[in-house]
Amino acid sequence: MNPLDENQIYYDPSSVSSRDIGTRYGLFWALAAIVFGLVTYLLGWADPTNASTTTGLISGVISFGIGIAMVVLPIQQAKKALGGYITFGKAFSTGFWSILVYALITAVWTFVFMSFIAPEIGELTASTMVEQWEAQGMSEEQIDGMSWMVDLFSNPLTLAIFGTVSGIVIWCIIDLILSAILKKNPPMA
Repeated sequence: MNPLDENQIYYDPSSVSSRDIGTRYGLFWALAAIVFGLVTYLLGWADPTNASTTTGLISGVISFGIGIAMVVLPIQQAKKALGGYITFGKAFSTGFWSILVYALITAVWTFVFMSFIAPEIGELTASTMVEQWEAQGMSEEQIDGMSWMVDLFSNPLTLAIFGTVSGIVIWCIIDLILSAILKKNPPMA
């Protein structure tokens, strides 16, 4: 690392709040996800029986793109606020706050949506699982033995909790990668 030139400005990392920036983007992300989810539901794209169709794939790519943006943008904002420099830790914590806020809000939304607005999605998920098992040649006894899984993945509370935990884990891995790419360590003062 090169020492700071007299024209370079470096801001104290504690002067920029990862939590504040990440929370704001997490709120944007959750709002975008909820609106996009409602639109896909109203267009019939939320049907778990068509997840591998073109509309399901397009929906997934758009959702993933929104997620990437909502991890990158807060990191970039923090980096700009820090004079163009950001450590890996500061980048990761900023992205993490966005992920955490998004995950918690969408967990509540998932529960409300699947419990009161679209309870048929849980039923469709359950029937799709059974149909796939039958197509794979599983016997009736094997399918009955897996009924706990059908019940588990068609329950709104279970889906909200499982989605939150798995989402946080997956997005944190993505955050680690993006933070490593976007970091720019400040020169030594």
